[in-house]
Amino acid sequence: MQIGILNKILVQINKRIMKNISFAFCLVFISILSSCNKQEKEPYNNAFVTIMDNNLSKTEVVWNRKDIAEYNFSLGGSSFKQDVTVNYSIIVGDGLTEGIDFQKVTNGSQIVIPKGIYEMPIRIKWLENELNNDLDNTIRIKIESVDPAYINIGRPGPDKNYSELIIEKVSE
Repeated sequence: MQIGILNKILVQINKRIMKNISFAFCLVFISILSSCNKQEKEPYNNAFVTIMDNNLSKTEVVWNRKDIAEYNFSLGGSSFKQDVTVNYSIIVGDGLTEGIDFQKVTNGSQIVIPKGIYEMPIRIKWLENELNNDLDNTIRIKIESVDPAYINIGRPGPDKNYSELIIEKVSE
């Protein structure tokens, strides 16, 4: 009879020990899981500048278009406490000629986005002119640098999406 009571006591003690071990294991496991993300950064918490047209990095205009179009540089991912200067280049394909196919309305290769503003356009006036479809009928607007330098060019990530806008003039 005493052996039966001793066995019951030992079983009770083992159950309590196992509960305590299980509880301790769960605490360790939860603390390991919760500490995994402490050094990771949210990618869109980083400041960035993009160039796009209607949220696209490539767009088309028809050969006989005759108006002024706006293409926006946009800031994102952070609040900006100072003006942002964007230096860009415009690369014209061999099928287009300035003054015949298009005209830059926004002069220069730099645009300043004032503090508190998150979008600033550059403007291109499209002129009606027949195209040679065997040539490169594109204009590329490419972000070259940004001041302040902590601002990423394009969306965060290795692809730097929206760091360049391609506008193709097409024959309908």
